[in-house]
Amino acid sequence: MRYFAALLAFSSTLVRADVVLFDEPQAGPPYYYQVGQKKPSVLAASVIETCSYNHPDTGLACIEGTNTSNGNKFSIDLLNGWIDPTEFDYLIYRIRAKGKSALRMNIHSYGNLTSDIQIGNQVTVAIDSAHLYGLTGGNYVSYQTCVIPISAFNYPAGATVNRWTWDMVQASPGFYIDGIVLVGAGTIHYPSTYPPQ
Repeated sequence: MRYFAALLAFSSTLVRADVVLFDEPQAGPPYYYQVGQKKPSVLAASVIETCSYNHPDTGLACIEGTNTSNGNKFSIDLLNGWIDPTEFDYLIYRIRAKGKSALRMNIHSYGNLTSDIQIGNQVTVAIDSAHLYGLTGGNYVSYQTCVIPISAFNYPAGATVNRWTWDMVQASPGFYIDGIVLVGAGTIHYPSTYPPQ
C-alpha cells in the first residue's frame, strides 16, 4: 500500500486518490518525487538528512533535521509533473520534535522546480495557539500528525504546484518528518507525451 497512490497516478486511466509525496526514498521507478534539494546546497547531511534511518515513523527512512538554524530548508519536487491544488483537501505529515522550539517552520509552494517565486501563502507550523495544525506542545518523544487544510495556502485560481519547501524559521534541536501526503481526490498530472522526450 505504501506506493499505491503514486502508482495510480501512472496508470493509463486517470484515477483520483491521495498522493504520497514522501514515505521513504525509492530504489527505482516511478521516480515520482525527488527529495534532497537543500539550501544552502552545501548543507551537510548532519544538519538535514533526507534519508535518515533514525526513528522513522513507518518503513525504513525519514527526513531528519539536527540543530537546524534559520534558513535551513529541504524541498520535495514532482519531477516532470504537477498537481492541481483544488483536487486536494489537506497536506498531512507526521513529525517528531527533538526538543523545545523544534516545530517552527514555514511551508512554501512553487509552480516551477527552478523558480523561487512562491505560489499562494506560506503556512507557518509552530507550537502556539494560531499554528497548531493538530500538534501538541511539549511532546518530544513520539510522532504527531500535522494536518494543514489546502485552503490555508490560499492558492490563486488556476495555480499548479510541483514543489514544496520546509523552511526552518529559527534554530532548533531538530525533528523527524515522515509520511507526507496530499489528501483528496487528485492525481499527479504529466505532459500528454510522457516520459518527456
